[in-house]
Amino acid sequence: MNTVIRSSQECPMAHRYALDVAAALGRDLHVHAVIQNGDAGEFAIFVNDVLILRRSIDTLPSVQEVETAVQIALVLKA
Repeated sequence: MNTVIRSSQECPMAHRYALDVAAALGRDLHVHAVIQNGDAGEFAIFVNDVLILRRSIDTLPSVQEVETAVQIALVLKA
């Protein structure tokens, strides 16, 4: 499964959070996520090139919300 986290690099907090989310996905779901530079204010998760979650850096999703979205994508084979 190709999992990508796109995060605004203009915001150090969002980038650190993307690193935390990637670590949690690896630890909890054994999913390797790649972090890519996103647009200003962007935080998005893609699985196999399908957008499964998008938020602004003002309303970042919880790690649990990201993990749930990725698990659903696994089941649906997004």
